Amino acid sequence: RAQKTIDVIVDDEPVVDVIPDDFCKEVNNAEGIPTEVIDVIKNYMNDYFLSIYTLEQQDTSKYFISDVDAKISNAAIKLLVESRKLYDFDFTMSDAHYVLNVTNHSNDGDNYKIDFLEDDSFSFKFLNGITSESYDIENSITIKKENDEYRIGEFEKVQGYYMMFSDNRDENIDEIYDFYFNRLKNVIEDENYKKDLAAQNPYVEKKTYSVKYNREAASNYVEMYCHNRNDAYYDFSDEGGNCQNLSSQALVAGGMVMDESGDCEWYYNDHLDYVPSWVHVESFNDYCKDNDGSGLVCVVNENIYYAEPGDIIQVGISSISHTTMVSKVADGHILLNSNSIDMKDFPLEAYTYPVRKLIKILGSNS
Repeated sequence: RAQKTIDVIVDDEPVVDVIPDDFCKEVNNAEGIPTEVIDVIKNYMNDYFLSIYTLEQQDTSKYFISDVDAKISNAAIKLLVESRKLYDFDFTMSDAHYVLNVTNHSNDGDNYKIDFLEDDSFSFKFLNGITSESYDIENSITIKKENDEYRIGEFEKVQGYYMMFSDNRDENIDEIYDFYFNRLKNVIEDENYKKDLAAQNPYVEKKTYSVKYNREAASNYVEMYCHNRNDAYYDFSDEGGNCQNLSSQALVAGGMVMDESGDCEWYYNDHLDYVPSWVHVESFNDYCKDNDGSGLVCVVNENIYYAEPGDIIQVGISSISHTTMVSKVADGHILLNSNSIDMKDFPLEAYTYPVRKLIKILGSNS
């Protein structure tokens, strides 16, 4: 693929952006898989990255044997590209790369099944130098040799934009695309209205509390552990995900008081002594909504553009299923840190989840 450029105008002067020929920074292939097999993955990943780098979709169907998997891939990438075009700012990138870490493989002759983890780094132009990172994205792929050519048989990626389609592979892929694109379009229109509303009406707290929230301490904690784990807490990554566990830990790091009394509880003592609200996304939302005594004081489903570092944003496809914590607000853009998938300074607008809810953390009562 020839190197491409984009010409943009800054202060009336043309600036040429050079687009990489290869977005792959590194492949860790301790399994010893042949280079020509790994190259199939790299070629696919490079076209995926080129698509979201330039917002010009590349056709990835040439890499697939199965028409269904080819269509899923194209629809998933198209959803990323077209939904990002709906925003009124430049969603293209000035830099990006990925790292592939092969974790397991098996093969029967020229047929390979490969599991690998993917680390991504994105520099979105609208973030002016802030790098967004994601780690340990789970991928599983089969690669087969047909007519002296290696191509992809089946492909699974544990990431929201892809699972919207791969989890519904027996349905009409075009109809699924239209459904999610229209939902995202409505979400973006609604959030634009809320953004204007928040700019015109500064946030006013409507609840009282005895313990002030240290937002900086909470957001610093999540930044420290968004791609690590604190040994003082059990890691639930292999038991449904560690996202809510991390955010609960961060709230305590920010001075919030655990709640072990009343009908609504939120606490952790050890991996055998905790309540669902500490680790489960929906249970935490219910706790925040229902609690009115000791423990957290917050507002559920507040205008998302009242978010500040240390606030909680929960997202999902049809309902909330993932918890993140606000790390920064940069020029009106909300950036998020999370576990499972581990993400750092990832912009809210880059999520394809059509469900996005803010839990505004105010403080707590002892």
